[in-house]
Amino acid sequence: MSAPRTRFVGHLVADPELSHTNNGTPVCKIRVAVDGGGRNMESGYYNVVEYDKPGEASFNQLTMGWCVEVDGRLEHRSWKDKETDKWREGIDIVGRINWIHAPATEEEKAARAAAADGPTDLPPVDASAKPAVPAGVGAAADDDIPF
Repeated sequence: MSAPRTRFVGHLVADPELSHTNNGTPVCKIRVAVDGGGRNMESGYYNVVEYDKPGEASFNQLTMGWCVEVDGRLEHRSWKDKETDKWREGIDIVGRINWIHAPATEEEKAARAAAADGPTDLPPVDASAKPAVPAGVGAAADDDIPF
C-alpha cells in the first residue's frame, strides 16, 4: 500500500525554519497557505518538510511570500503534550518544494497598480462639449430601416 500523496501551489506564511536530525541531515520546515484548501473553501494552512540538500537550498532561498509548489506524501505524527499531558496529532507533507516565484517588490507592486489604473496621458474631457455624430447616424438614419 502506498502513502497518500498530494500536490498543491501556495504561498509561504513565514520564513522557513532549518533544523537537523540526530545524524546531521538538514530539515527545512515551511508553512504554506493554499486558497480554497480549508473548510468551506477558505484558505488552508499546511506544514511542509523537505530533507537533505534540497531542504537546505529551500531554507537559503525562500522567504515569507514566496509562491511554491509542493509535491509530497502525507505523514501522520502524534505526540504527548508535556504541558497538558494529552495526546496531539498532526499531518505534515514530506516531499519536494518547487520554487515558482519570489514575492513582488514594492516597485513591482507600484508598477502593477499604475498599470491597472490605465493610461494617465489622455487629454482632459470637456463635459460641456457635444459629441460629434457621424453622418448617417441618428433620427434621420433610422427612417431608412425597413422594419
